[in-house]
Amino acid sequence: MAALKMAERILQLRTRRQAPLRPISLTVANWNVNLGAEGSRTQPKLAVLRRLARADGVSLAMLQEVAPGGLIRLQELVDEGVYGAVIASPVPKLAPPKRSVLLVGRQFRIQQQVRTVHGVKAPHKLVWVILNHESGVKITVASFHVVPASQYGREAKRDTFRAIVRWMASQTSRTIVGIDANSPITDAYCDEHGPECLCETRYFPGRLLGLAHGRRFEDPKRDSSRPRWTFDQEEYLLHDRLSAPPLLRHSFHDLLRSFLRRDHAAATVARSHFLKIAKKQPNEGCLAVSHINRGNKRRFDFIYGTPDIVPRRVEYRWKAAHMAGADHAVVIAAIEITDRR
Repeated sequence: MAALKMAERILQLRTRRQAPLRPISLTVANWNVNLGAEGSRTQPKLAVLRRLARADGVSLAMLQEVAPGGLIRLQELVDEGVYGAVIASPVPKLAPPKRSVLLVGRQFRIQQQVRTVHGVKAPHKLVWVILNHESGVKITVASFHVVPASQYGREAKRDTFRAIVRWMASQTSRTIVGIDANSPITDAYCDEHGPECLCETRYFPGRLLGLAHGRRFEDPKRDSSRPRWTFDQEEYLLHDRLSAPPLLRHSFHDLLRSFLRRDHAAATVARSHFLKIAKKQPNEGCLAVSHINRGNKRRFDFIYGTPDIVPRRVEYRWKAAHMAGADHAVVIAAIEITDRR
């Protein structure tokens, strides 16, 4: 009798473990906010962050370029009850001032120690943490900023891509990454294969294709006024995961492109947007504007997710961010966390 009860108990536990995850709906945002303590732009940016939480229901905000004084101002949002906590990258006090930050809602609790990604020149620009959602589900969230080659050098930018992608390859489920990638040069819409295809995406400095498509350095469509760089910054490691070496091949997807595959109307708008910009910027263009780089419209800012992160809506708010004094758009994604693998 005791053995029968034990067998029934084991069966109950196994059934409980195998019970499908009830989809968790969240709204998340990514923004290179460039926030300091004072100045005419500080209050408008804080107002945007308040609206994201109160009007859009954002419960996770992945931010880049937050100065020490900006951290103090973000704490005001926590004191007001708008967010539950501010999580900053764990860097020494003497590190460069602007770092990456996470704003998390009150339905989350920190599960483990806040961490950075090692092997990079600017670890203060990379932060990630495991959170416990009120439902009991653990979610990994990261805010990353790839250093610009113009300030840190091309080697540092390449090494940052390598480190980020190595970390991403180690994450298999329930992980969300907000990133200012400072890349690519052309965020193309492929008419032949659809919005998730990257065969026409182009990267700095003038390299066209990844390994999966016959990778080469010389881009026949490159701007002849640009220097003839021959250094590969390996941006494709993030964007074109199928072209990455096996050890660096992550499973993450760009939530905007995944959303466009599911929403034909949104894909039509994105394609029209790309073609319109490409007319003004020959051989370039982007699906949505998130930054203006030396007068050129780019999509440098992304939200990536593991396969179990399903986008229901993705939006780039350039105008609202620009009016608040930022030079990067706010990226918003309404997502569901599922059992998909």
